[in-house]
Parts: sequence; C-alpha cells; structure tokens
Amino acid sequence: LRVGLLLEGLSHMPRQWLYSGHGMRPVPTPRDGTWAIPFDAWPHPMTPPYSYGLGYVLSADLVRHLAAGALHAAMPNPDILVPIEDIAVGIATEALSRWQGVSVTLDTSLSYSLTGCSEQ
Repeated sequence: LRVGLLLEGLSHMPRQWLYSGHGMRPVPTPRDGTWAIPFDAWPHPMTPPYSYGLGYVLSADLVRHLAAGALHAAMPNPDILVPIEDIAVGIATEALSRWQGVSVTLDTSLSYSLTGCSEQ
C-alpha cells in the first residue's frame, strides 16, 4: 500500500459520506451456491454498485452511522447475513442513502491497483 499516494488522492475528495474503492457496476445478485445472497436480505435482481478487491475507504461519518445502528435500521432485513462482505458494504451504503436521505455513492476516481505492487 502506497500510503502517501492514497492520502494525496483522498485529500481532494469529500470528507463526508465517502465510499471509495475499485468499483463494480451492478451485477446480477447471486442466488445460488456458496456466495448466494438470500432474497430476504436483498430482494433486487441486481446488486448495488460496490467496491471489491484489496480495500476501500469509508469516511468517518459513514462508519459512525453504520456502527451506531443505522445499518440495522437501513438494511432490508438486518437479521440475515450477506455472505460477501464487498457486496454487503454496497448494500449497506445504498440502504443508508435511502434511509437517511443522503448521497452515499461509490467514488472510483482514485486508481486502485488490483495487481499488487508495481513501480507506477
């Protein structure tokens, strides 16, 4: 992780309601197999946009809202586990956006390498 470059990139981004990472556009919600997402946890045919890979960034206010119980109140069915953490965070931010009426969107403007170390 090149912390200096990450911090430089983040310095130009909003400090509130930030969800940033290597973005995945909505894909069909997996319903079968090991990583199946139960219909009761996410009843939509497509996932929300989400970040995947080596990591992502959530602003402090977003983390506080999720940790303070907003996640439980915002999720379609908070008692059902979404087995894919990447998609679970996307679902949580999408649900929180609707529940709080704020704009939490996945920002993919920073370049996140999925190939590991490089000289770039």
